[in-house]
Amino acid sequence: MKKRGRNSGMPEECRSWGLREDLVDECNTAKIKAAG
Repeated sequence: MKKRGRNSGMPEECRSWGLREDLVDECNTAKIKAAG
């Protein structure tokens, strides 16, 4: 599995949605904010 830049730590949930790259990034940001 290739890591892709800043999305390499993408939660599996976000990736499983099959969203476009920009939406996946938004998903990551939301999860980070929720966790923080």
